[in-house]
Amino acid sequence: MANLFYCVLDGHLTADATFKKLGEDKGVVNFTIAHNFPTAKKDENQKTIYEPQFYSCVKWVNSGEVPEALMTNLKKGSKTTLEIQKIEITTVENADKKYTNINFIVSNIV
Repeated sequence: MANLFYCVLDGHLTADATFKKLGEDKGVVNFTIAHNFPTAKKDENQKTIYEPQFYSCVKWVNSGEVPEALMTNLKKGSKTTLEIQKIEITTVENADKKYTNINFIVSNIV
């Protein structure tokens, strides 16, 4: 039996999405969404304090899909819900620092 992975992200775009064509029938859309998570902290009125989390997202565009249709809905501040098919984690090392990047590979934009 195959393993199951299903993830849904909901949030607002932090900037307009960008599209890069990678061939005649392929391309990639990149964007970041922010989601506010509740914390255990309270403000002076005892209301919950929320802290934003940011997610780098990638949507691969294949033949038959129209990137312009995606791009019109992926504007800064727009609320969106995403179905995630995969999470990619990469590590890059420079001379004195190590960076970890996490990309959420989007299968569907709801």
